[in-house]
Amino acid sequence: MYSFAGSRYAVPVILLVLSFLFLVPGLPPFRVDAPMGQLLAYPPWQTYYTQLTPYIHGGDVLLQQIPWHHWMQDELLAGRFPLWASGPLGGVPLFSHYQVGVLYPLHLLWALLPTGAGIGIIMALKVWLAGLGTWGFLRALRLDSVAAFLGALGFMFSASFVVWLPWANTAVQLLLPWLCWAVYAWCAEGKRGALVGLAVLTACAIFGGQPEILTIVAITVAIWTFSLLVSSRSTLGEWRSRIGGLAAALVIGAVIGAIQLLPFLEALEESSLAVRRNLAGTLAPVHLDASMLMNWVLPRWWGGFSDGVLGGSMIFTEANGYVGLVALVGVVIAFVGVARRQISLRLFLPFLIIGVLSFLIAYDDTIGRAIRSLPFINQMIGYRWLQAGSFSLVVLGSLGWDRIIRSAVPQEGERPKRAGILWLGMGFVVVGVVALVAHLVGLVPYPVSSSPGVLVPPNDDYRLYWAVWSVALLLCIIGVLALCRARPEWRRVLVVALAVLVVADLWRLLYTYNETAPADQYYPRTSFIDQTASLVPPTERLLIVGDVMPANSGLVLGLRDWRSNDPMLSVRSRDAARLLSPEYVTTLYTDYNMILSHVNLQIAPIFGMRYYIFPKDINPNDPDAAETGQPAFTRLAFKDGLGLWEADGVPGFAYLSDSVTAEPSKDQAFTWVSSLTWGQVRGYAAMVEAPESAISAVVHDPAGTSPGAVNVSDYTPGHIVLAVDAVRPGLAVVAESYYPGWQATIDGQPAQILRTNYISQGVVVPAGKHTIEMSYQPDSFRNGALLSLAGLVGLAGLAFWWRRGKLA
Repeated sequence: MYSFAGSRYAVPVILLVLSFLFLVPGLPPFRVDAPMGQLLAYPPWQTYYTQLTPYIHGGDVLLQQIPWHHWMQDELLAGRFPLWASGPLGGVPLFSHYQVGVLYPLHLLWALLPTGAGIGIIMALKVWLAGLGTWGFLRALRLDSVAAFLGALGFMFSASFVVWLPWANTAVQLLLPWLCWAVYAWCAEGKRGALVGLAVLTACAIFGGQPEILTIVAITVAIWTFSLLVSSRSTLGEWRSRIGGLAAALVIGAVIGAIQLLPFLEALEESSLAVRRNLAGTLAPVHLDASMLMNWVLPRWWGGFSDGVLGGSMIFTEANGYVGLVALVGVVIAFVGVARRQISLRLFLPFLIIGVLSFLIAYDDTIGRAIRSLPFINQMIGYRWLQAGSFSLVVLGSLGWDRIIRSAVPQEGERPKRAGILWLGMGFVVVGVVALVAHLVGLVPYPVSSSPGVLVPPNDDYRLYWAVWSVALLLCIIGVLALCRARPEWRRVLVVALAVLVVADLWRLLYTYNETAPADQYYPRTSFIDQTASLVPPTERLLIVGDVMPANSGLVLGLRDWRSNDPMLSVRSRDAARLLSPEYVTTLYTDYNMILSHVNLQIAPIFGMRYYIFPKDINPNDPDAAETGQPAFTRLAFKDGLGLWEADGVPGFAYLSDSVTAEPSKDQAFTWVSSLTWGQVRGYAAMVEAPESAISAVVHDPAGTSPGAVNVSDYTPGHIVLAVDAVRPGLAVVAESYYPGWQATIDGQPAQILRTNYISQGVVVPAGKHTIEMSYQPDSFRNGALLSLAGLVGLAGLAFWWRRGKLA
């Protein structure tokens, strides 16, 4: 059997070097691995970056992943646990929304790095850990180190992994080989330490921030576990021991993850996501067209021209699971090996089942739809199963190449191969290499040119261009196979050549050169942004109107922009956005990007906004557009194509009201807000969703005199202190989102928080001077933390049991 000399240490180092080389375009100090051009082509940056052309408005990387992690980093550096984000949607429990993955180990490492520079480093580490886990798992299966190395390269640089690198998807996906390894080490080899690893990996998978991929990974590992148990020749007692150990490790891991799970489940009940993705099978019809199966063989068949790693064609990102032709040829060899009984069915069959299941869920409209209709399965977008399918193909391909490498070792007395096979193999390799080089240097002309950001459907010339590459690669692989049979003593060089082919193939498809940006383009501060930050008090929110600064950019820039891009936004927040802008959610584009145009200005102050950013051609004081009773707006800044305006004499973040209406239901509360007039707003009106008795202490003055004043004496995310000077009893309104977990005290005594103005909070205060303290302390987080602590105690006990077994 051939293997790398010292591969136990050499392979991890090689994989680490390749991972960082792959992301080198964004790793130098003056580069950032993010498509900033998508962001900076919009006001207020377009004056400075006139050469940038957008092709989509933001995208998840810019609108979610980077701002969320920037927020997490800011909160940790400020000495606060990142539970509550104060700007978006009037404040949101962003930790509970889960996809930030605050407690995922790599994300915690990110908190120690500059956010822009950390993007590339974290992605490189993801690539390395995916490859390292795959290599270790395949070696545990007793595969030759070369076959395991090829599998590691195939998985870590597979399209389904690389195109999702900036997302939370890959934080969970990279754990798949590690989980399979831990399960095998326990079920097949009885290693106690594997249970400790399984518990830790389970907790990490929960902390990863992607429940859909977590479910896919869990089902994949469950199939692998079941096959190992069923195929083992264990006694009843051994079965009980194996199953009991697995159950204990999984329970401990899940309990450790309770600090994340319990708040997430609480937030899920409030979110519009729960409404859209119910268990009625509404997503069951969602699947990829079967014609896209061609992507597995010819990966650019349906890809757009902007197929970069961090952006570009959504079809390419969502529909491509390419693992390289080396792996696919290995799959064919594996089938032949099984037919000849040269490969164990115990290893082959479970990954064949995983692959078939993945393909059915992703592509099929009959059996696949029935599977997608099952509970939990239909919660996921079907084509995300490409990620499990990619892993199964890599494992099957490694089994095939393991057979070839082992059979290349000559047996005693074996006759040499015919010279014809040698020359045939050399001929294939030479022709294939020449064609690959010609392709790489541009001698095979690129068929169509397109402007940056313009997605052009692929034509036949485009497909032919990539077919030349694939055919050339296939010739090289067949040639290497022939040479392995003809000259086994060359196998050292030949297997290295296979590794080079894997890297060349996948890097040719996925190299990140077109999606990096200079570091100074990472959310740069402009004159207008600095003016806005200095003119808007830190306790006040603002509303950005129109298609300008993307939602969530305020998390990076320190602006409390009300808008948000968040799949977990609550039903109330979604309705509030519709109240602000009736055009919101009318299209997928506006829904996704939270673009609020033609805003009902009289509603925004009730949600705590008296500062606005308008495009330069909008003047809220225009007499032709102003409504009856509308107050004057004062322009505070005007630069970079934007204007910052303040509405005079309207409520802001906190105010005291004695003109309070009680509405008994959500629908009636919605109607009250939607019918607001400027007269009510300028009269500091308020509405609570509660019985009349809840506001019976409030005293209204028909003459309209002021009931008093509220000042914000302290504000940090999740903690508010108000100084109230009330002439008579009134309702202190705070434009912080009403959400389970908020608590209030008046002068140190517990006080009831009322849902106010549809999405905000209110506290009834008596006459006089008082201090109101409000804090976000959800029971779900507290109980989850206690459970997680108990889980860590259980993990320590499991580790002690393991060490005692080693010493025995």
